[in-house]
Amino acid sequence: MDINELAAQTGVNKSDLHAYERSGLITALRVGRRRRYDIADVARVRTIRGLLAFGMSASSVREIVAGTTSDD
Repeated sequence: MDINELAAQTGVNKSDLHAYERSGLITALRVGRRRRYDIADVARVRTIRGLLAFGMSASSVREIVAGTTSDD
């Protein structure tokens, strides 16, 4: 899915998604100049959004979501 669909499915605007990527909270697959996301990214962004809304710092959130990747 593209960033517009990710934004629609998570309720997070595109500029925030770009900021999540710049800060290392999410990593997009690049196809040419376009970012591509999958269903796991939807869950990850929802988790990030909830943790940030709870008042956690980006660095704390990064530590938590680092353990939720399926790259093992």
